[in-house]
Amino acid sequence: MRRIALSLWLASGVALLVHDAITGGGVAGYLLYREITDLGAIETAPTYVGLAVPLIALPAFLLMPRGRKLMAEPPLTPRARRVTIILSGLGACVLAGVAMLALNQARSVPGRDAPVVRLALDATPLSLPPGGVRVILRGAPRMARSVSYREVISGRYGPDVQHSHDLVPLTEADWTPERPVRFVTDLRGSTRLPGLPPIPGVAYQETAPGVLLTDAVPTYLVRAFAARGVTLAADARLHTTDAAAARETWYGIATVAAVFAAASMLAGWVIR
Repeated sequence: MRRIALSLWLASGVALLVHDAITGGGVAGYLLYREITDLGAIETAPTYVGLAVPLIALPAFLLMPRGRKLMAEPPLTPRARRVTIILSGLGACVLAGVAMLALNQARSVPGRDAPVVRLALDATPLSLPPGGVRVILRGAPRMARSVSYREVISGRYGPDVQHSHDLVPLTEADWTPERPVRFVTDLRGSTRLPGLPPIPGVAYQETAPGVLLTDAVPTYLVRAFAARGVTLAADARLHTTDAAAARETWYGIATVAAVFAAASMLAGWVIR
């Protein structure tokens, strides 16, 4: 029973961590939100690694064969052994599916040679552009309600690398705070939109050509915007000129999910 409980602990920890990494929510998402509001900077890798210790590393250590010999536990019954293999296989299949979906998302990010289209947020009805294109957004930036923070990447063999993020809601000219926002653009440290400069007497501005990403606004940023009086729509899209960073995020999720999938499959045959 102890090994089964530890296996469930490990499986739950993997599922929780993968969920948090994909959605930016859960315990990790709350910690990242607090880092933004309290420190103005986030350190994603240390946050997830810190959670992985009690959720994954500890039960995995307790399941190691050396630890089991010291406890002299009886082996699993044939039925329990079959259940362990089936559950591990199912977990591996789910994680492999997550890895494949993340790879598909990464490959769907348009490159620099993709055609450019313009999307006016005041257009009625608003028609979203097709996939595979870069987009220029034309709308009214709400600079006073932006979310700014630094993303710190710890340097293993050198100094830390910092990336500035300035996420600005982009809306229709007649937008009011009661209406959900569907588009957010990342100025990446700039104080104004990098596209055409503002025209006197005109509320809207334009962004530079960038990629329009779906499912790319993590839950911790949704909370940060809510604290500034901005409600993001469920289908809110993120506009960024850094397509490479968007791909790297999805590739990172795919790599982590693939590693956990292999570990889950292996655990099903090792736990006895």
